[in-house]
Amino acid sequence: LRATHIEARRNMGMDLEQFTTEEKKTIRAHYAGLVKQIDHEVGEIIDSLRSRGLLENTVIIFSTDHGDYLGDHGLDGKAAFFEAATHIPLLVSLPGGLQGSVNSDLVELRDVTATILKIAGCEQPRYMDAQILPDLGFQEPPARTRIFGMLTQGWMVFDGEWKLCQYSLDGPMLFNLKDDPDELINLVKDPAYGDVFRRLSAELTKEMMQSIVLSMHDRLVAPYSLSSEDRMGRE
Repeated sequence: LRATHIEARRNMGMDLEQFTTEEKKTIRAHYAGLVKQIDHEVGEIIDSLRSRGLLENTVIIFSTDHGDYLGDHGLDGKAAFFEAATHIPLLVSLPGGLQGSVNSDLVELRDVTATILKIAGCEQPRYMDAQILPDLGFQEPPARTRIFGMLTQGWMVFDGEWKLCQYSLDGPMLFNLKDDPDELINLVKDPAYGDVFRRLSAELTKEMMQSIVLSMHDRLVAPYSLSSEDRMGRE
């Protein structure tokens, strides 16, 4: 994975072959500065809402699209499924909601969409596979037991403890996040965890196959027919 990442960055004019400790410190310092700036700007928005008497009637959802490795695993950027890139902040302030509660259920960014629709009193389209975020006072569906990730060159399944990553240009990676939160020990070749690997691999394969089917479904002439002739009818 590192070799592939280095080659990709070199093609972008960035050479990480000699990624020194000092360079990592500089990157982290710049990133911390950006975080501080965001913190300040969010504070400005909240102060503005408070001064106008709108804060107690405003829903605030704070998140981001991805993290950054900042030198973890000898990488920069976000183009793999290590926690530094995929585990992001998600904060919700809801008028009349719980204060200071923390929920560790598995959620995805698309769940923000379902939550906003619910708060606004709108029906969620049947085709949308998002679900309401937990602990906000709404009737909730069962908690997610799996989350999946898909990139151009990789796929991931995570069940809250075990994470399997499959990359097209590198071998698979299997991590136990409870015992190894920094994802330093790839257990994919350890026979003691063969059953875990096979289980997650089957789940990931099934998800990919379903995704391919769904990506073509709206372009089929007759999805539930063996005939593709127009005279047989369209849904």
